[in-house]
Amino acid sequence: MPSTPMFVDEVRPQVRRFYLFLAGAGLLAAALTGLALAFPAAWIGKKLWTAGSFLVFTATVERLYFDIKRLANTHNRTIDPDVFTAFAFTLRLELFVGRFWILGTILLYLDHWFPRA
Repeated sequence: MPSTPMFVDEVRPQVRRFYLFLAGAGLLAAALTGLALAFPAAWIGKKLWTAGSFLVFTATVERLYFDIKRLANTHNRTIDPDVFTAFAFTLRLELFVGRFWILGTILLYLDHWFPRA
């Protein structure tokens, strides 16, 4: 059974969703930073935990709801590599965001290992 090839127009909406997700994550990070600066006493000893949890949460949500290749190819069609060459920078950025969980896990372990100030 021949499969239908993918086209660039089918990938473009997923790329837009990914950039909206990055904008939302950036705004959330800015809001958390603003709260940390406004109420410093509430965040004493919780900065590493907050940053680590945010990075793990961001990577998990990106992988579940904003993965460009998985969402653009919902019917397991044959993917022509030329379709994604137009979005090479975005796909590299997606891989980078997808690895945030590693840095977040390291920050969570550091928070656990070292005593709080």
